[in-house]
Amino acid sequence: MAQAKNGINGGFSGKAGSVIGYTVRGKQVMRSVPRKITKNPSEKQLAARARFGLLQQWRSPLTSFFAITFKNHTHERSAQNAAHHFNSGIVKGEYPNYVIDYSSIVISSGNLPFLTNLQLDASDKQNVNLAWEASYESDAAANDLVAYLILYDQHDYFDGNLNAVERGAGNCKLTLNYPEGCKTAHIYVTVLSNDRERAANSAYLGKIELP
Repeated sequence: MAQAKNGINGGFSGKAGSVIGYTVRGKQVMRSVPRKITKNPSEKQLAARARFGLLQQWRSPLTSFFAITFKNHTHERSAQNAAHHFNSGIVKGEYPNYVIDYSSIVISSGNLPFLTNLQLDASDKQNVNLAWEASYESDAAANDLVAYLILYDQHDYFDGNLNAVERGAGNCKLTLNYPEGCKTAHIYVTVLSNDRERAANSAYLGKIELP
């Protein structure tokens, strides 16, 4: 049974016929009751489900990480929905042979200034060094947090740090812990405000491969 809120002209919560009412971030929302599908899915539907499933499989282990890096989008959607939105195009290929395009992955999006003249030194493929100018624009701060994510090709294992160093440090060292049987690591960097309320557009710094 649905319950009316604020009188007959207000929203409602619960099920009323073929419609469900509920509240999301203070807004009244309605959606239709899901219908049971009995016929076999088409190949197009199977492809869409496989694409969505691979994206969810990739995103799920990163839930806690994205809860912080996409926190600045929670006024309009959940952090996980934001992560899904900005990464909806990372699944490439033809059904059923879908793969993740690591170069397209976004770990944050926002208007906080990124690091100035960021350079990556991967001469040691297991101990990578990042360096940037410690100076910053007026819209940034020395205590902004440098965050990074390391994804290992075709593995669920990853390394990440949401508070590696502050912007004013000017450099950061990353240790790459390649899982057994993996020789490729993909590196992503972003910047978060100290209160985690703002974020920069993240950058993909490329892949590093063991010989």
